[in-house]
Amino acid sequence: MKRIITVFAAVAALFLAGCATDMSKYYDVQAKAIEADNNAVMGLAAAAAQGNQGAIMALAMRQGQAGKIAPPQDKALQWASILVPAATNIYGINRNAAISMKQLDAEVEMYGTTMGAFGTLAGQGIDAAAKDPLVIQPTIVHVPAGGSLTSP
Repeated sequence: MKRIITVFAAVAALFLAGCATDMSKYYDVQAKAIEADNNAVMGLAAAAAQGNQGAIMALAMRQGQAGKIAPPQDKALQWASILVPAATNIYGINRNAAISMKQLDAEVEMYGTTMGAFGTLAGQGIDAAAKDPLVIQPTIVHVPAGGSLTSP
């Protein structure tokens, strides 16, 4: 049990250390992208204000690109996204196999008990068949000519 707790603590420390990504460069790039996008909009707005049809069309059809830069991905999280589901599946398969084996063992024991009972019944039948048969003979009763029943 102590070993499992130690492994769990080590894995948790690894994930916490892996998630501590420095995001300052990402935020700087995001700020510059937003600033560039704002400058582009201001330039198009100035041209559109002077009646430039192309600038008006560009503003109407424009889709902002600011904020669409993907954040940096952490290597530990990428590996975890691959390994954790695989490990979970392997553990689940292992547990399902153990449960199936227990169920099979229980069924074998149940059928063994059932077949043992049938074997006992069959053995009793064979033993009974090996004995001499019980023959019941009729009793002859004599009735005299004049009258009453008498037993021999």
